[in-house]
Amino acid sequence: MTTDLALLEQALQGLTMDVVINLTEHVQTLELRPNGQLFTAYREIDRTILIGYSENLVTDQLSLKQRHFFITGNRRGTKREHRLLLHTLKDFNIHETYNESCFVSSCYLVQQLIKLSWPVGDLDTIAIQTLHQQIYE
Repeated sequence: MTTDLALLEQALQGLTMDVVINLTEHVQTLELRPNGQLFTAYREIDRTILIGYSENLVTDQLSLKQRHFFITGNRRGTKREHRLLLHTLKDFNIHETYNESCFVSSCYLVQQLIKLSWPVGDLDTIAIQTLHQQIYE
């Protein structure tokens, strides 16, 4: 019994250290890049979801708007989180379209993004903003 507990404790130490290192790295990155934002943008024309990272989202919104994307959700985050999500989506066999950050909108994709705590935003926003753009453009 004592041997089992010692083995269990030893196994948990490695995992615990990995978590502490990753958390420390995450906090340090957020401190170095306090304006870093993870976001989801949507384009109705071809039902494309763009998964992005920006250090200046206000400026990047102009570029996104010119390409007919609008942001549906965002939160503070790191470029590493963005890269990790893209790799995870590949592991789920969700393939990109135009570039590594663009995907065809699907229920499966959105479900995976929600499960992975990605800032998808209010999905009703997609329909409302699309209607708004059609009225005012």
